[in-house]
Amino acid sequence: MHIFEVGQHVYNLRFLPDGERLLIHSGVSDTESEVAIWHPFTGAKIILRLPHIPVHERRGDRLGRVHHMNFVAIPGLQETCYVAWEDGLLYAFDTRDGDPIKLDLEFAVDQIVSTSDGRWLIVIERDYDTGFLDGLHTIRGIVLSPSGPNIVWEFATHGWPTFPYLIGVVEGDCEFICQRKDDRVELRSVKNGSLTCEFEYKYWEILPRLSPERKTLGAIENSKLCLYDSRSLDKRVQSLETGEITGFSFHPNMDRIAAIHSGHSFVKEFRLASSTMAAQWNWDLGRLINVDYSSNGDLLAAGSLSGHVVVWDVEN
Repeated sequence: MHIFEVGQHVYNLRFLPDGERLLIHSGVSDTESEVAIWHPFTGAKIILRLPHIPVHERRGDRLGRVHHMNFVAIPGLQETCYVAWEDGLLYAFDTRDGDPIKLDLEFAVDQIVSTSDGRWLIVIERDYDTGFLDGLHTIRGIVLSPSGPNIVWEFATHGWPTFPYLIGVVEGDCEFICQRKDDRVELRSVKNGSLTCEFEYKYWEILPRLSPERKTLGAIENSKLCLYDSRSLDKRVQSLETGEITGFSFHPNMDRIAAIHSGHSFVKEFRLASSTMAAQWNWDLGRLINVDYSSNGDLLAAGSLSGHVVVWDVEN
């Protein structure tokens, strides 16, 4: 087990595909935040070169990103990450050394997801000047090529009821999932944005999360983790009593999940097959905000609002 401090607050964290390093979004002062690549056991740190944005110039709800990570995309088959930053611009970096990768995009980006090979990006631009209630939300499909990014399709929705959240690209890289505020979840084509299917959902306390192999969608409903087939969205595969939780992560073997309980500093691990608790860890770091398994399932990491990150071996 290893605990280290990254700033005043941890807004979000995610393991990189190498299963060792973490991409961490943290608040380093009352007015400034950063995204950095950390190696928790060596202390190596690479700060991504993102501009400092004064609080009054930031676009969107930065603290609203605490429960999800869709302002960052990390293709599983590339050594690249994409960041929709607080100035509304999209940035790309080589995760090996943190070097920036040039992108020529002339519109703002608020959320982003990608295919596993990194060839397609799905992004959302919001009209924050008009406001959430009457604003315009434009969803675009972008192909990345050696000559640069190309916008292949786009469509727009209006106002708060259709306020969309990107959840992720499902297995096969052909479709992506989008959640709306009017109690609808959509499955759309990556290649043209057309609607494949949609379904109604009851209130989800936190943004749903796709499993590592992207076949299963996990959503929290009334203190239960409900699992859905990510291709049909209307087939509930399983329901697991977890209690009130603020974040969760799927083990890559899909035999268990790790969950953070609301208002507490401990993580519980549940077996999916038997719906029983397998383990519990309490690190006494204040309120934990999110949790993530490494790609091989050996490690778990959790970040706290006190600015600390804990990484531990789940088998010991």
